[in-house]
Amino acid sequence: LKRVLFHSATMRYVFFLAPGFFHQINWRKAPVENYAENAVPERLRANQAIIERATGYLMGKIVAENPARKTYFIISAPRDDIYNDTLGTSPVLWLNAMVASIAATLPCGVIDQTEYFAADYKTNRRRFESAYDRHWNEYGHYVTYRQVVETLRKGEG
Repeated sequence: LKRVLFHSATMRYVFFLAPGFFHQINWRKAPVENYAENAVPERLRANQAIIERATGYLMGKIVAENPARKTYFIISAPRDDIYNDTLGTSPVLWLNAMVASIAATLPCGVIDQTEYFAADYKTNRRRFESAYDRHWNEYGHYVTYRQVVETLRKGEG
């Protein structure tokens, strides 16, 4: 059954994005520990150099392929750290700093959601993602929309 299911792209998607899911139905797979924002921080750090090179390459390529337009990159906030009030010790926040640093070398804008989402959560105490997965819910989309519009109106980013 397991072999048949893994021929399904949908099952592979669910398996790799929700590793704890199969543990819950007892497929003898231990839950992944120390997950942060759908990643294992230790693995990210171990691959930091290649992540930086790949991100720089992709951002540069996107900007180069759109020379007549101002390109903006939106960096997602580490939402669990916002909810837990642990932004100061976030194991993934360095990714946001990395993207901002790369963007500073390119003719593009950056919209980092971290401070904006943190301020909104502090005021409204509403989560930004669906209860079923890490995708934004309606409120997360609304807050993102507000931030993008404010940033563009101010000419920032």
